[in-house]
Amino acid sequence: MRSVLARSIAYPVDLRIFEFDSNNQPSKPIGEPVQSSNSAGINKYSLPENQPGLTVGQKYLWQAAIKCPQGYLVERAEFRVVEMPSSLTKQLSVTKDGTKKADLYAEAGLWYNALDEALKLSGEKKPATIVSTLLQDLTALEAPNATDTLTNAERQEMQKRGDRLKQIANSSPAH
Repeated sequence: MRSVLARSIAYPVDLRIFEFDSNNQPSKPIGEPVQSSNSAGINKYSLPENQPGLTVGQKYLWQAAIKCPQGYLVERAEFRVVEMPSSLTKQLSVTKDGTKKADLYAEAGLWYNALDEALKLSGEKKPATIVSTLLQDLTALEAPNATDTLTNAERQEMQKRGDRLKQIANSSPAH
């Protein structure tokens, strides 16, 4: 995994990825920060080829600091790098349709890959409905259940993340 997707308005971005330590705390930065200017919309960031890749099974945190006129807007999310299931690899190898590939990734829970595939379709001037649909599906999946044992702060953070995903989905090029 070398890419992270983020939505922002057109401001400078500083993206960092941290590896979790044995105490389950993000501590070790992976390579140098990726610094760039972005464009409005959903942006894709990749680790430079000269930086170390990410390890299957390892937990990471990505953090994007967007420099806005009022200060920095910081977004972050935890993720774990997983092995691509061989059955999925086989299905993808015989699938030419990008929409179907995005669906296969989403069904496997590989949301970064699903969104990456959907964004390729949007770049080809095909309908971007799939991007919006994937984000809405992810929003529903990320919503906390009443039975989840979460602190109020965790529940509020999940709600904020869901609200941001809804906002992105509703502002995608399909709308």
